[in-house]
Amino acid sequence: MRVSPAILSFLYFFAANLFVLFAILHVQMEGWDFIAFMFIAIAAVDYMLTWHHVKRMRSKTSSH
Repeated sequence: MRVSPAILSFLYFFAANLFVLFAILHVQMEGWDFIAFMFIAIAAVDYMLTWHHVKRMRSKTSSH
């Protein structure tokens, strides 16, 4: 079963926003440490994957 790029982009965007929220909360409670940077890095990867799937959707719609 294949999942559409629209659903994947939404899920990655939602997950990235959660990781940003986790990072903000962690920095407020504990300060900047490895875990905060890890949350931000995971969010950045999720945002890149979101952008990848959005571009993929655009290329599919323009090719039809």
